Amino acid sequence: MKKLHFHWIFISFLTLWVGSCGKLKKETIAKVNNEDIPLSLYKSEYQTFLSKIYQEDNLVNRYAYLNNLIDEKLILKYAAENHLYKDSLFSEIAESIYDQLLLNFLFKENINTNFNPTDSELRKFFSWQNTTIHVRHLFAQTKEKIEDLNYRLSRSQETWENLAMECFQDSILKSNGGDIGWHNYNDLDPLFAYQAFSIGIGDISEPIRTKKGYSIIHVLEKKHNNFLLEKDFQLKRDEMEDLISNFQQNKLLLEYTDKTMKTLDIKFNKENLLDLHQFLTFVNHKNLESFQEKHIVSYQDIHLNVSEILSRLTKLSDQQLAKISTPLDLEQSIAGLLCREKFLSDAQLQKIHKQNTFKKEFSKSKNKSMIKYVLNRLKNNQSTNSKENIKSEKEKYFQFRNTLLSKSNVTVDSSMVKNFIL
Repeated sequence: MKKLHFHWIFISFLTLWVGSCGKLKKETIAKVNNEDIPLSLYKSEYQTFLSKIYQEDNLVNRYAYLNNLIDEKLILKYAAENHLYKDSLFSEIAESIYDQLLLNFLFKENINTNFNPTDSELRKFFSWQNTTIHVRHLFAQTKEKIEDLNYRLSRSQETWENLAMECFQDSILKSNGGDIGWHNYNDLDPLFAYQAFSIGIGDISEPIRTKKGYSIIHVLEKKHNNFLLEKDFQLKRDEMEDLISNFQQNKLLLEYTDKTMKTLDIKFNKENLLDLHQFLTFVNHKNLESFQEKHIVSYQDIHLNVSEILSRLTKLSDQQLAKISTPLDLEQSIAGLLCREKFLSDAQLQKIHKQNTFKKEFSKSKNKSMIKYVLNRLKNNQSTNSKENIKSEKEKYFQFRNTLLSKSNVTVDSSMVKNFIL
């Protein structure tokens, strides 16, 4: 699916304006056609806006954000009137949002996220945030392979360097023994980082599970900031809680995924999988019709052929497709898609989509995406000259915005904007 790049130009190029000052309901800061913008909603979102742009409260920022909310409502009205929600490209975007939200709700309901870190754990993570490490690793995509590498390494049958030559495709990692250089904690996969920062200099970890597969970690060097103050720790305490929560959530999510994979008991026809991989990578120019009905994979009494798998692979992003370079990559991508289908099926069975919180969140996310979609459509009608683009982007947006305003009734309580207490 085509990637969209959006520019929120209505914030950057906003001018102050106030509509006709008619009567508004109590605690309504503005009204767009028949839709109120309550002061309570505005204040909550405005505070978040200020924290994101690192600005203080002032009248310019108050009007800037209020105009932002008004513009959003005008754009959504325009989208509805022009049936953009039914546009085929946006329908794909909305479907993707819907599915991802279902997954988010499913994981939240099925994975325990109530973590209560101890003071010592918080201090440990604070120390790690002030440490950098020089690390190398051995990598494998499967548990069986990493265990084989670990066995050969622990029995001193082969050197680390020789095993790295075997397990990496990247030429640099092959030649440097899997050395990924110096890193801070936040640079790394949370599961990889936790293990790497837990062990000492010169130590080698047991095989660990990460998002991308499995690793054996060897810490070569560490550098510590030895001037850590108690007041700094207290200021960072909440941030450390978030880091620990992120680590625990990633760990539990992988365990949940692996458990689901095991339940599915996915079996591949290796010969047909190889044919499909060669077809996808243009190694074999075999006519698709000649093998599209061939069996590829089975799980839970379900059997899928080449054609059915190709249909599922279209759901992968360009970036995900680019990572499929080996038959094993293809196998894992297919297994991941089947696991995702199982998660979505479970979410439907649990009737997550009928929850009011889900419906509200989906509507909110869909509308945000629609605003980006409309602005992207507007931006795409631009000159290829970069200087003209800058001018055109401003002018095109304001022309569009003024047209929307001319067809709408917008009222702002300017006294409330000036006088409310944040």
